Amino acid sequence: MSLCLRCGSWKQAPAQRCGCGFAPSPGSLDEAKSYVLSVQFRSPEALRECARAIRAGEVLSFHEEELKLAQRIGSWNAAVTGSFLLSAVFLGVLIGAVIARSSLWAISALGVFSAISLTIAFALTRHVARKVQAASAKGAAKSRETDT
Repeated sequence: MSLCLRCGSWKQAPAQRCGCGFAPSPGSLDEAKSYVLSVQFRSPEALRECARAIRAGEVLSFHEEELKLAQRIGSWNAAVTGSFLLSAVFLGVLIGAVIARSSLWAISALGVFSAISLTIAFALTRHVARKVQAASAKGAAKSRETDT
């Protein structure tokens, strides 16, 4: 879950188009801010406060470190998505070859490529999750420091 940067409404994913029509451009600062306004970076309570502030027209402040990490996460998400798409295309081609020829090499290549692609995609996903957890902990510590 995340917040729309423009209207403060809830949406499923940071890069998703909101009901108000706003969709952050891939790789933009707005996309990074949208990732920071998600449960990966902020607690639900903090997000509710951010939603209230956005709806009231207040300007939110973002930590530079959070934005840098969020931009990397956006590019990693694109890489993971690309990996899955490439796997799907390759699988489709190989399945067609298997159906057409029932070639043993095609079946073997299909299994090997699928395993490698999925391993890479899942490794990237785990890496992103660890980075988000670390940034969340660091951001929470900074918030506590600035609040006191």
